Amino acid sequence: MARAIAREEGVEFEKGAAEDLAEFVAADLMRLKTEIDKLATFVAEKKLIGRADVSALVISEKTTTVWELADLLASSQSKKAQEFLDRLLRDGKSR
Repeated sequence: MARAIAREEGVEFEKGAAEDLAEFVAADLMRLKTEIDKLATFVAEKKLIGRADVSALVISEKTTTVWELADLLASSQSKKAQEFLDRLLRDGKSR
């Protein structure tokens, strides 16, 4: 399904990226479409969504927790923690 939606947006996925995205959105088709739109805009002329793009821009339903933020802070990864928190706030997630 992700690959079909991507084709409609004029982009493709590199190997494994569509599967990563499907796992991240936990079978929420509306979110899948929204995330592909966002990724297509991000990759622009490159027209290829990579696994790194998915990891950088899509917050996983499975891994988005306050504990992950705490782990980043505890391991002195303040820049990553700030980026993580920013994504949480932008996406309206507060688990």
